[in-house]
Amino acid sequence: FVDPEASPEELDFEGLNARINVRQRQIRLMPKFGEEYELQFAVEDPNPEVQNGTGVNRAPDVVLAGRFEPNKRLHMKLALLARQIRAQSNTGGITDQFGWGTSVSGRFNTPRFDNRDNMLFQLNYGNGIGRYVNDLSSIGNYDGIFDPATGDLQLFHVVTGYASWQHWWGVKHLRSNFTFGVVDVDNPGFLVGDAYRSTLRASSNLLWSPIPRIDIGGEYLWGDRQNEDGES
Repeated sequence: FVDPEASPEELDFEGLNARINVRQRQIRLMPKFGEEYELQFAVEDPNPEVQNGTGVNRAPDVVLAGRFEPNKRLHMKLALLARQIRAQSNTGGITDQFGWGTSVSGRFNTPRFDNRDNMLFQLNYGNGIGRYVNDLSSIGNYDGIFDPATGDLQLFHVVTGYASWQHWWGVKHLRSNFTFGVVDVDNPGFLVGDAYRSTLRASSNLLWSPIPRIDIGGEYLWGDRQNEDGES
């Protein structure tokens, strides 16, 4: 479900809020069709993360993706995710819901100022995909939640996206990256207070590589989080 070729160059180890970013055990097949097309099929460690309960999955997550790269100036990927969110509530009941997600991402050259300039983007949408989203995964338990009043398992509806432009400053090893990301969570109605609702994140940096194995740079980060009760 991850697209490393559409990942912006940044210094912040926490990483971009909206990026699909998870490493897990998997079995994957990647047949190629010529030089331009690649099909990716994987069954992966499910490990659902839920609030007011514990994940007890039996079925793996399933990912189907298509990758298109006609030349070095253009890269596109479309990925589909299907997963079982099966969990046991803190009161003992076990239930499951069907989780799903889709992701489209890419990279293309923008040679107006420099032939090396490029734009990266990613858009993600789904139910029960919180563990795959960088910001929600770092918080934890954002695939689903048990309603404490009814015991029902409800999934978090998530929309995320980012765009990043990399510009080279006419010098062989000097470049900058300007990145903006957004995450929006449609919480179940019973959640109030300081529950995560949305975040915005912007960054810009200046990087220099005097030799191939060394990067030196600085980065500015700005972020805003809004909670379900409107506090930010």
